[in-house]
This record gives sequence, C-alpha cells and structure tokens, in this order.
Amino acid sequence: MTSDAVKTCLACAPGGTDLSELSAALLSHGYRLVGPASDILGRGWMAVLRESLSAVDLVVAVLPDTSPSVLNTVFELGVALALDRPVLVVAGPTFDELPLALGGVRVVRASATTREALDFALDTLRAMPSGARALEPVARPTSGPH
Repeated sequence: MTSDAVKTCLACAPGGTDLSELSAALLSHGYRLVGPASDILGRGWMAVLRESLSAVDLVVAVLPDTSPSVLNTVFELGVALALDRPVLVVAGPTFDELPLALGGVRVVRASATTREALDFALDTLRAMPSGARALEPVARPTSGPH
C-alpha cells in the first residue's frame, strides 16, 4: 500500500454518538471510515467483529463518558487490542478513569466533535515511522530478587 492510498478505519462508539467530525478528520488524514462487515447472516457477532477489526488499518474507540452505554465500545476495544490492531482512543472530558490496561495505547482526551484535538491525534499517528504501531507496549517495572 502506498502512502497516498486511502486507509480504512473502524470507529467503535456508543449508539447515537456524533462521528461527523471524526469522519471528516479521518478523511483529511487519508482514512476512510467503514462500518462492520455486513454479511452477518448465519454468523455470530464475534466472528463479524473479528473480521471487521482485522480488515482495517486503524481502530478508533470513542468513549464519551462513563455511562453504561460505553460497555460495548470497551468490549470492542478489548477485542481490537487482543487482535493487536492499531488503536486510537478518544476519551471524552467526562470519562473519569481509563482502565490500567490502556496504559500503552494512544489516547486523546477530547470530545469526538473537537476537530483540532482529533487532527492533532491523527497527525501523531502519521508522524510515526512506517511499520510502527499506534499501540505501544508500556514498560513495566521488574522486581529484583526477593
């Protein structure tokens, strides 16, 4: 894939989340927002989710707040991380505490409608060297002999 080719992005977000600014920001950074695989007849949701996540170049998880509506999004984020997909988390200003497991994931603290913050986060992804991942492991301290 050349650097000028349009890449694909799957956004995981609670139902009813306004993704118009995210979609515009992604497009201006060379990503096309796509939906989950549409052929779900006779297949379970997990199979469709795995296929959809595996087929895209980037996964953006939008966590606007800590209401129960984000539970599916957090689950989808977990599956994306388990599949070792490049991930960007957009955590809203009222999203209180991010799980510790997200310590190595690129996170922007902003609303999904704040274009400037979305552009900045996507610029940092573009600035990464070719082949680098948006998901970077966090170095954990090791304990010495007891």
